[in-house]
Amino acid sequence: MGYRSEVSIVVYGEPSRFQRHFDNYFAKDVIDDEGLDLSYIIPKTKVIVSEDGNIKYFSFNAEGIKWYTLNYPEIVHLEKFYMTASEAGLNAEFVRIGEEFDDVEVWQDGDDLDWLLSVERKVHNELEWGLAQENKQIGIEKAVSHQ
Repeated sequence: MGYRSEVSIVVYGEPSRFQRHFDNYFAKDVIDDEGLDLSYIIPKTKVIVSEDGNIKYFSFNAEGIKWYTLNYPEIVHLEKFYMTASEAGLNAEFVRIGEEFDDVEVWQDGDDLDWLLSVERKVHNELEWGLAQENKQIGIEKAVSHQ
């Protein structure tokens, strides 16, 4: 199966700069020339325009993705897209969480970052959420033996 990661990328900025940068990487002729298969990537991608039209956003989110630059040219292509965004006057943020506990990458670049991505660590207690809902709860007072 291979090592899998959860990955999120956002690239954003002024619409005309965004469009030029986006077209440099995602125009059909560019994809065809590089022989890329983006059939997995495209469904996990959104392009959003702010309500006032002043900012355009690219968002990519994937769980369980093999984020290998050596084996997958599509991953290299995405990395080039976000890593060169600041050269186009845009902002970029990237987060990758691997399977290992300490395997977390966070990267940002740009002059006007909005800090749209973050990593959150949480503890999930199944007794609090699942089993306690399904079983009879007794308070701590009743649980103490009075023998």
